[in-house]
Amino acid sequence: MSASEHKVSFWNSFVTRFALFFTTLIVFTIFLAGYLVYSKSSVVILQFAKERIKNSTDLVAQSFDALLEGLKNDVGLVASSAKLQSYVNQPNTLLEQELVQVFTEMLQNKPSYFQIAILDTSGKEVIKVIKKQGKIFQVPKGELQEKGNLRYFQEAILLKKKQFYFSEINLNEENGMIDVPEKPTLRSATPVYKNNQIFGLVLIKMELSNFYKELDETYAEDTRLYLIDDEGQYLYNEDHQKEFGVQRKTGFQFKDDFRTSTENLNVSGESANDFVDNQGNSYVNYIKNISYSQNGFHHIFVISTNNTNYVLESARQVRTQSLSILLVVIILSILFSFLFTLIYSKNIKAITQAITNYVEGKPQEQVQISNRKDELELLYQNFAQMREKIDNQLTELNISGLVHDVLDYQKLVEQEVQIQYTPQNIGVILEEIYGNFQYEAVQKGLAFDIKIDSQLKEHYYLSDKLRLSQIILNLVVNALKFTHQGFITMEANILENSILRISISDSGVGIQPENLEKINDRFYQEVQELKGSTSGYGLGLSIVKQLVALFGGTFKASSTKFVGSTFEIYLPIIEAAFDKSQQTSPSGTSLPHLSGQYRIVHMDDDPTSLSLVKYAVEIPQLTLLQFGRMDDGLAEIKQNKPDLIISDLMFNGQNSLPKLIEVHDQFHRQIPIILTSAIDFDDEYNQLFFFIQKPYELTLLLDCIIKKLGEKEYEIPDFTSLYNNYDFNFPIIIKVLKLLELEIITYLNHLEIIITNGKLDDWLLLAHKLIAHTKDLKLDKLTAILEINDQVPSLLQIDILKETMKYLLCCIRIEEKINSVD
Repeated sequence: MSASEHKVSFWNSFVTRFALFFTTLIVFTIFLAGYLVYSKSSVVILQFAKERIKNSTDLVAQSFDALLEGLKNDVGLVASSAKLQSYVNQPNTLLEQELVQVFTEMLQNKPSYFQIAILDTSGKEVIKVIKKQGKIFQVPKGELQEKGNLRYFQEAILLKKKQFYFSEINLNEENGMIDVPEKPTLRSATPVYKNNQIFGLVLIKMELSNFYKELDETYAEDTRLYLIDDEGQYLYNEDHQKEFGVQRKTGFQFKDDFRTSTENLNVSGESANDFVDNQGNSYVNYIKNISYSQNGFHHIFVISTNNTNYVLESARQVRTQSLSILLVVIILSILFSFLFTLIYSKNIKAITQAITNYVEGKPQEQVQISNRKDELELLYQNFAQMREKIDNQLTELNISGLVHDVLDYQKLVEQEVQIQYTPQNIGVILEEIYGNFQYEAVQKGLAFDIKIDSQLKEHYYLSDKLRLSQIILNLVVNALKFTHQGFITMEANILENSILRISISDSGVGIQPENLEKINDRFYQEVQELKGSTSGYGLGLSIVKQLVALFGGTFKASSTKFVGSTFEIYLPIIEAAFDKSQQTSPSGTSLPHLSGQYRIVHMDDDPTSLSLVKYAVEIPQLTLLQFGRMDDGLAEIKQNKPDLIISDLMFNGQNSLPKLIEVHDQFHRQIPIILTSAIDFDDEYNQLFFFIQKPYELTLLLDCIIKKLGEKEYEIPDFTSLYNNYDFNFPIIIKVLKLLELEIITYLNHLEIIITNGKLDDWLLLAHKLIAHTKDLKLDKLTAILEINDQVPSLLQIDILKETMKYLLCCIRIEEKINSVD
């Protein structure tokens, strides 16, 4: 690389980036502070505005209540007067004139009252005194009206003695016509009785014009007041032309001005919320619902509003000024940041130049680092030491990278590797490898697919799981390493003549046609395309070729440069007669027999995990119910209590732990739960759940399942003594557990010999060795069998001993996993 290629561009410069970082940090801080101040001040201002309009609303409500109270007292005073009672008991002209005089005096003393009347039970006016154009007079008998069909009469006549009625507020009408001039009117009535029988009603009509004038004068310029009724009609509006839109037939409604309706108001009391008008302007407001009249016949809503923009104008002015100041601060910040980083980066540039010179093989100049005693000096010292090590130990470093592959290849060449055929489910092996590398493929943005013949999933074949996995792993790792975009596909099927075909295809960098023949050269690789951190020494494909040959198979490779490659293996294969109930553990030892039938619920949103677990749990005594959605699984659990739950920790990015704890507590923690996850698990819940880190060995999951379910059938070993004996030194404990596992497997083999020969000496020797372990692990039932010394135990007792030892192996393997250090 030339010197020009080492030159740092302006935007990649350390100085530029530091300056931009500091400037961004300062600007962000100021913006954040300004935003918080503006937000807080806006909240305070809006709260103050709401308090102000609330107080105004309360004043209007109190004024209206006082108006009602005064009207109520006057109606009650007229109804209880002696002259009215005398007239009701014995009507005559003299008493009528005296009563008219009482009504006249009240109308004179109450400027807002303009009518007092007595109505009989049919609604017919009996006496009526009115005030019109400043004159008070009694309405002649011939002009008295029938009011029986009017709403206020029909509601008021239902009142009982000493009850009071107030009508809705509307414009007064006489003979079906609105009075001119228009008068907003409120009516009050109370029943009048004669000898405990209702005689009729006392009615007073009150004009609210003066009340409206008070409302006009009460409110500040920025505040608006509205009175509306149940139907959304304006009873009061600063624009009086909008009042009584229904009665006037003008059509003006509250909903015409605001995007809400009376249905959204609180009809049982008072409420505070925000309104938006039909022009999109926002308003803070306060609403008070006043229910009045006997039995709550009528409501009015007192609403005070204030334009939000007007309220927040002062806060916006402060924000505008702050932005102007911020602009100046940004400019100064950029200048100071560039100056600071330019000075500070001087020594870093010197170190960078020294490294560049070393890369290009140029003579080294002495770098002058001042006595800083900080990271810069440490950086240069480390570089100097690294340079010396690179110069002196280059050969050693190059050779060390070969060790692992060379050892594997050497074993193959020297024929130290042998194929160990055991019954295997090829589909499970391939899906397990696929599951282990699926996440890495997704991280690289690759589409990783797997296509397996159903026959390989449903049958068992003789194969060597370790060596077959090694072949596939090498091919998958190569595909992942050299494929930067596109896809990787794994396929497997059975061909005619019992041949297993497995192919790995990718859209990677490919291989030149002339170089395909060189694949078998153990040190060959296309260096020009596979350089840097991805380079190896070409042993991977050679190891694959050697292993395929050991299986008696063939290996084929095809590739197109920059298009992709396909690697195929063809292996002869024989189907195995295999009893799944005798599925073996990693050690080759059979799993313990479960006498009961158990139901397992497995929940995971990853289809691959569901598939892997399905094939791992193919044991006759186990019924596996799988769910891709957690809610479906929980519904099944709540309806039919299972014996074991297996669940992934994360579902669609959501932590499932709270729901699992809820289910666990619902069943009083009687259902064991195994949690799987690719992320770390909180140790706080280790007492509640058994946790398995993804990706995991299916055999470990199977051991956990057997251990949890087997707790109902077998004694649970107590490892406390082991931990205490070795002072919780976990590396040593793991070694002891592995030795114990090997011993138990040996004892199991000896039991088979004892069953065959029935020799007491062999039994006593085995029992003497094993009984120390059973006592330490507090396996009392096993100890009781091992203490038999006068004869070989019965076949039933030996069978119990064998199955319990197999269960113990599951527990030991789990303890090894728990104590393993990542």
